[in-house]
Amino acid sequence: MDATIVIPVKNGGSRFHEVCDILRRQTGPYSYEVIVVDSGSTDDSVTVAKDAGFRVYEIPPKDFGHGKTRVYGANLGTGKYIIFITQDALPTDEEWLSHFVSAMDNMPQVAGAFGRHIPYPDCNLVDQQMLELHFANFLGEDPYGGSIALGDNRLFHLYDGNREHYRDDAGYRQWLGFFSDNNSIIRRDAWEILPYADVDFAEDQQWAAAAIERGFCKAYIPSAVVYHSHDYPMADYKKRYYDDFASVYKIHGDTPCPTKSAMNHKILGDTKFNCGYILRRKDLTWIKKIYWCFYALRRNYIRYHAAYRAACDLRK
Repeated sequence: MDATIVIPVKNGGSRFHEVCDILRRQTGPYSYEVIVVDSGSTDDSVTVAKDAGFRVYEIPPKDFGHGKTRVYGANLGTGKYIIFITQDALPTDEEWLSHFVSAMDNMPQVAGAFGRHIPYPDCNLVDQQMLELHFANFLGEDPYGGSIALGDNRLFHLYDGNREHYRDDAGYRQWLGFFSDNNSIIRRDAWEILPYADVDFAEDQQWAAAAIERGFCKAYIPSAVVYHSHDYPMADYKKRYYDDFASVYKIHGDTPCPTKSAMNHKILGDTKFNCGYILRRKDLTWIKKIYWCFYALRRNYIRYHAAYRAACDLRK
């Protein structure tokens, strides 16, 4: 078996129907299996996955954990590669799996890789801008030599030439070790040496940091693309951002907002940056531009206030 695709699911809804359909229609020379681990869906997610021909394993909701549930699913498969996606990450075409596997076959030194995320068409404008910039950032040159181009892909590693900078610069550690199991692939022989930890959040980031520091190589494969974006109610971002920044602080010892002054600087700076993008959009009326600029201000306030609170709490 070439690949085992693992999807943790709970109430996947209509989007999960689309994910199952495109996974069922993957083309190319590679054999694959899909393992769904459902943790208490009350909608038709289990039926949809079974109807697609996938292997479905049901666990009690209390047994779910971002790390351990993925470990459970991965260990049920036999594929040379383990591919992780989420129930709302939709591959953009029938060659998504082939893009991942063929790239990994050509990079035997790589333990794991992540693919590109693009926003759904109805995504809010702030996330549209940030997703585009975020993934473009991984194709840039690294002055410390920690990443190199391999064809259309990019390899990241830690070696003597960038080790000191990695130690001293938390932002560089985040960049070199970024990983997202919304859309990722890991070589099984590397997984057997270094599986995910049993953690409640950021299991993918913790794995990548540990992998890089143990001498493994990581890669970015931009041809393996999924639609993945969210439009949560504004109030929901408070906890999500807090958890995200707390995890980054625990892993890398880094925060963008160590002080209130830094927090205010980030709120105003990012809002100015977002508004520049919004105001340049020729497809928006002025009413829409004003609306999205205020949206950006609110999002950035919630985001960086959460970062400041997380840093304060973890320093205590």
